[in-house]
Amino acid sequence: MKAHTVLLLLVASSCCIASPMPRSVQRRAEIPEETLDLVYDSFVTVFRTVQATYPPELLQEIAKELLATGGHFQFSEELNAQLDAKNVEVRVNLKNALEDIAITAAGLDASDDVVIGKVHDYLDYAVDVLINSLPMDVVETMVVEVLQNEGSFDFTPELEGLLVGALAAAKVELRQIIDYEFELFEDLIELDDALRAIIYEMIDYLADETYQAIPWKLLEDIVYEVIENEGVIDLSDDLNERIEETLESLRQKLREVLESLETLFFPSSRS
Repeated sequence: MKAHTVLLLLVASSCCIASPMPRSVQRRAEIPEETLDLVYDSFVTVFRTVQATYPPELLQEIAKELLATGGHFQFSEELNAQLDAKNVEVRVNLKNALEDIAITAAGLDASDDVVIGKVHDYLDYAVDVLINSLPMDVVETMVVEVLQNEGSFDFTPELEGLLVGALAAAKVELRQIIDYEFELFEDLIELDDALRAIIYEMIDYLADETYQAIPWKLLEDIVYEVIENEGVIDLSDDLNERIEETLESLRQKLREVLESLETLFFPSSRS
């Protein structure tokens, strides 16, 4: 495991959008392995795609410039140009990487040009909405505060309020993606307003669970080491081991969240 991979973990976890949603919702007492595999593969695909798009040498340069500016996103012209290019590249890479998973998840016919065209439209919209909605102003505020505190993640009430606000905004963006999906695939997805409302609640729940699962202590310890190393991302064996353990625990966490969704929103299916 490369040390820089953890820096992309949160981005990947917030962009698992390899829907379109299956035509029917399976209300089962247990989460089938194939469903768990699709969710996990979606996460890993997004994570690896973003990781490959932003190589360690670029992250290294970002870290050094952030330390020099006290966390403010006042990057050099050269670095800004690289980041602008990567912003375009990551969108294309994510859309391409998620296409096969989206087709498999929905059980679509890959030979149907009309359906595949809709998948492309969906991924274009979903990826762009999520990337455009990343709260970079909140991220900058957090980085500045953390560096002012010499790496401590002991956030002020003001910053915690901004993070809660960003979470609420993310829920709205995810609902917009679902609305677009329903509109685009109305001939394939048989969902009524009642089930749409349930899905909205599920989105809110998943967003809350994702936020609660952020490994703040691990991230704090990583920042401490990067500061001590004056921006060099060369983590200790202990931190690398903890990163591995965090990633390896993802599958079980996904299972727990999916099973919680079944219990909370489809309780009759577990009786």
